Amino acid sequence: MTTLPRPTTELSADEARRIALRAQGFLGAPDRRAGVRGVLRRLGAVQLDTISVLARSHELIPYARLGAVGRRTVEEAYWKKESQPAHAFEYWSHAACVLPVEEWPHFAFRRRAYRARPHWHHELPDGAYDQVIKQLRAEGPSWRRSWAAPSAPASGGTGPAPRSPSSGR
Repeated sequence: MTTLPRPTTELSADEARRIALRAQGFLGAPDRRAGVRGVLRRLGAVQLDTISVLARSHELIPYARLGAVGRRTVEEAYWKKESQPAHAFEYWSHAACVLPVEEWPHFAFRRRAYRARPHWHHELPDGAYDQVIKQLRAEGPSWRRSWAAPSAPASGGTGPAPRSPSSGR
């Protein structure tokens, strides 16, 4: 039996750098027609980070690849509008991320595991889990900020303040 040598490719540092930058959408002409959704599909995931100095990270990603993209354009590309189906969903893949809706089936194994242990080993007040499920079935997906803030913890803290969808936070 004849064995062939393993193929090898040698790249200069400059060639490797160009390949990496092109794969991330930083080199070459951006496909502006596909817009923010196209960037998300090409990258496969955009990590969420609520720390905002200039803007949130999920807003900066398309801006860095497409140029001046408004916050509203980004939000409309990621999240469901009244008359259109969702194009993306928020999920804990390797971190909290926005993923293209086409990726949803790939996380079925994880959703099945969560159903087997729905409380994630957290202590919940009686009926809290059922209340959340009931609200999701009645109203569909929603932002955390659209839900009532939890009552003050026993330690005397105030808990997070409710935020309005228009606050941009």
